[in-house]
Amino acid sequence: MAAYGSVWVTAFRGETLVRVDPDSGEVLGETAIGAGPEGVAAGFGSIWVVAQDAGPLVEVDPETVRVRDRVEIGVGARLVTVGRTAVYVSHFADDVVLRLDPRTREVTRSAKICDGPQGMQVVDDRLWVSCTYADQVLALDATTLEVETSVSGATSPDAMTSTPDGRLLVVAESGPTVVAIDPATGEVLSSTVLGAAAPLYDRANLGVAVSGGQVWISSFGEDLVRHVPLSTR
Repeated sequence: MAAYGSVWVTAFRGETLVRVDPDSGEVLGETAIGAGPEGVAAGFGSIWVVAQDAGPLVEVDPETVRVRDRVEIGVGARLVTVGRTAVYVSHFADDVVLRLDPRTREVTRSAKICDGPQGMQVVDDRLWVSCTYADQVLALDATTLEVETSVSGATSPDAMTSTPDGRLLVVAESGPTVVAIDPATGEVLSSTVLGAAAPLYDRANLGVAVSGGQVWISSFGEDLVRHVPLSTR
């Protein structure tokens, strides 16, 4: 993940967060996170990391690369994203999502929403969540965490991002496949199969980013990174 002038990488086996210079590739700093550092996101002046096997959501100072705070969220949480007013965590083991108020540190827990919530993306006042085991993509109210919309059409959906024109991109592990969704209507606009990889389920996550007019997708099972042009549909 790129933020605050650096690239941030979670070292799962090393149990650390690493800050990397985007031009030289030099390691600028690292800090101990705890067992199973997984999802990482930036917002509210901090870097946020989920320690999947240790239990906390860890807040890190992007300048000093030192831990500012640890908020207990329970073992088995997976990924994290940041919205306009809150930090969100997908709790894969408990089938819920969590909302952290960065000012008060209050954590709100949703009801069970689906089997295997993983990737998330905030668009307007909705939190979109991919449900890997349920083959669903859900839209939740970003404040109440109540489910508002359910979209099918992606097998083992995982990573998410949005495009400059506001579309939601979901990477399904099967293929992998890039699925474009209109977040206003929930309509599936396109589905582009990139390969023949089998779903990963709980073994690992895929990644997705939009840059330079391309969609970049990491494919764990194939040991490669794919990219396709960012279409208008």
